[in-house]
Amino acid sequence: MGQFSVRFLESSFWNRLITAKDHASIQIRVADVDADGKAIKDQATTIAICGRIRAQGDSDDSINRIATKEGRE
Repeated sequence: MGQFSVRFLESSFWNRLITAKDHASIQIRVADVDADGKAIKDQATTIAICGRIRAQGDSDDSINRIATKEGRE
């Protein structure tokens, strides 16, 4: 018989777990770029946003804060 595996993501903004029941959550992968602005192959930053942040309409602000914190603009 097969086994079930439950994966939990951590919200990039709140540092809380995103459970399997949070159907409004999203995960975005943004390509890392070099000094010339070209995408670096096989390198990306993953951002997870929970449904509560999305429901409040704060997704864009959260992504901007995360990018600024990591030194990106």
